[in-house]
Amino acid sequence: MLTFTNYRDLSDAYPVISANLRTIIHDDDIEEPFMWSLGGDVHIVETEEEYRKILSENSSFDMAEEIVEGWFLLLSITNNAGGHSYYVPIGMVPTNDRPTSYNA
Repeated sequence: MLTFTNYRDLSDAYPVISANLRTIIHDDDIEEPFMWSLGGDVHIVETEEEYRKILSENSSFDMAEEIVEGWFLLLSITNNAGGHSYYVPIGMVPTNDRPTSYNA
């Protein structure tokens, strides 16, 4: 699993994800660590084993949906700023057995 702690590093590696995050991170916070602006780091899931581990460690998600094309987002809000974000390649998430958002 790749972990990104700031926007600059993520934008170089994953421009589609960073473009989406740019729409929600305030301009004044773009240089701040993700812990400040999003309440947690951004994780890119690389293997099915990592994906299954995330599912086994979380009973529900506040957000579980394809947030940008090709990427499924899993997010559990754990503090007043948000929480750690897990981006999973959509091909790794079975269509018939996808996690759902807690309030869905």
